[in-house]
Amino acid sequence: MKKLDIIEIIARLKVTLFYGAELLYPVFTLFTAVGVAKVAFAIPTWTAVAIMGAAVFCGGLFAIWGGVFGKDLDIKWKNTPSAKRLCEQVDRIERKLNEK
Repeated sequence: MKKLDIIEIIARLKVTLFYGAELLYPVFTLFTAVGVAKVAFAIPTWTAVAIMGAAVFCGGLFAIWGGVFGKDLDIKWKNTPSAKRLCEQVDRIERKLNEK
């Protein structure tokens, strides 16, 4: 197995795990918050679920509306420092080749 194959497998696994975590962390947050609300404040379970679910949903709406979520997902390879260095090197090589 080549080194690039292993890297590709690891990269795909990482992306899959991050998507799973992104989808499930609100559920875990809600589960924890409901437990805390139920124990600390003696709130009935379904009332706590409704309150905490609304809080998580409103927090997500605010993040989308405020642009936080959109900016977070706008990470592109071309904006990374390594990509900028590589592009500069390619530009220098092209300039030298065009000079000859």
